[in-house]
Amino acid sequence: MKNYWKTAMWSMALILFTFMAASCGDDDEDEVPALRSKVYTLASADTTGLTNVTGTVTFDEVDASKTTVTIDLVNAPAGGVHPAHIHDGEKTTNGQVAFALTDVVNSKSVSTVTQSYDQLINYDGYVNVHLSADSLDVIIANTNIGSNE
Repeated sequence: MKNYWKTAMWSMALILFTFMAASCGDDDEDEVPALRSKVYTLASADTTGLTNVTGTVTFDEVDASKTTVTIDLVNAPAGGVHPAHIHDGEKTTNGQVAFALTDVVNSKSVSTVTQSYDQLINYDGYVNVHLSADSLDVIIANTNIGSNE
């Protein structure tokens, strides 16, 4: 009887080991592709000399049709609310607003746009950050994006 239990235990251990080894196959087919990110540098664009705002604009791929646009400012006027947009063309052309972004508050803005990451990093455009909603003509920082980089 002692040998029976010993044999049964070894058999169970062997079955368990075989099951575990078989279930540890290559799971690469279930992996989610790495999401991509691109950072652009915002340069000071204030010709009034009131500010020296710089920073970054980061495009982060969310999925096949959405991208998160994050703006981080340095030296932004305290307490300011700064409208931000992606415009058509190069930053020297005064292009039309293509995408309105969330206002920059406390030096940060996070927006999700319904454009793929590839569309945005190849877009013929630029990002403007404005002094305020009342002073849209005063651009405090900007950068070319996509095909204008």
